[in-house]
Amino acid sequence: MIKVYLLYLPAMVFILLLTVSSASAQRNLEDVLYLKNGSMLRGKITELSADTISIEIVGGSVFVFPSSEAKGISREKKLVRYKESGYMFVLETGLLAGKRPGNSLTRANESINSFTLQCINGHEFRPELALGIGTGIDSYQNFTILPVYLRLSGSFPKVSQKFSPMYIVDGGYGFYSRLFNGNNITNGNGGLMLNPAAGVRIRLSNSSSFILNAGYRFQKGSTANFFGTPGDGIREKITFNRVSIRAGFMF
Repeated sequence: MIKVYLLYLPAMVFILLLTVSSASAQRNLEDVLYLKNGSMLRGKITELSADTISIEIVGGSVFVFPSSEAKGISREKKLVRYKESGYMFVLETGLLAGKRPGNSLTRANESINSFTLQCINGHEFRPELALGIGTGIDSYQNFTILPVYLRLSGSFPKVSQKFSPMYIVDGGYGFYSRLFNGNNITNGNGGLMLNPAAGVRIRLSNSSSFILNAGYRFQKGSTANFFGTPGDGIREKITFNRVSIRAGFMF
């Protein structure tokens, strides 16, 4: 008996998947009312009689028309209405690829890959223009920086609603932190940080997106090594030049 059930199992699974797929497709459909004057309304038909047609649109408003003004009714795929302005939150991570500074005291010009983690809060005025304040962690192997910066960004949905090119310009100051650097460098300092980038914004829903970008990260810093008498030592200026490759989510 169990073997008989097993024979029907693939068919049962197929029917279940087909049912779920059909139900999902139905949820993605909406009524579309075409009027003879050329207008079109999308929503849910709430009344359909020989005399009148009522349709409820997004937001809850209900419109009633004489049946004689209707040109036709159809069921069509829902239009995704993407958020174009409002609060913006971005969380992204990635790699900083490059070489050790040529003036490094140890292993200069060695190729290294390190990580970056960023968090940005801001406001999207329109898809092409957003402004935010960001902070995060940038690792340059034995030199970790905590950047605080302004982000200017934007995308171009007129090219494509779902897949749109975007630009990013980050600029601010990177702070050296002993908390993350430990005792590797006892006298470190941060400096100016810049990171222009270009990438793509992929809309996942009306309010969330996946972003992928690549750019150039410039970070200034310095170290000081003192010998014996306070003030007697060597101060070394460091410039980190990195290719930044980042991916994350935007809400």
